[in-house]
Amino acid sequence: MPWRDGATEQVIRRFEGRTADPKALLGELISLPFRGRAAERAARVELAIRAWARRDALARRAVDEVDERRLSYIAQCFSALGFSIAEARARAFILYAYEVAESILSHQGTAAQKKERSALLQRLVSTRLD
Repeated sequence: MPWRDGATEQVIRRFEGRTADPKALLGELISLPFRGRAAERAARVELAIRAWARRDALARRAVDEVDERRLSYIAQCFSALGFSIAEARARAFILYAYEVAESILSHQGTAAQKKERSALLQRLVSTRLD
């Protein structure tokens, strides 16, 4: 599926090709919703596909597969930082939910506020609680 490949697999391949440390990679992932016109266009397409998936079982399966692949990749990043599998999955969900929310609420807040939110999220998801 072209959307799945362009919106997920190409992004993952691009990140996997880097030798950045996992914490820097998380920062890159957190910044995805703010990457200009390409991010805005990707968000519009994504929202349209998600709306379609609410009405169509085949589209729902495709969205579910994409979400699972993305969550799995993000969880791998957290695992590389030493978090347990369960903790990595939970943190991946929080980060992914943030990305979806920023895409949906793209007009909420100034650029400075968005930067503050992303910095806070980075601190929250990468800080150990124990």
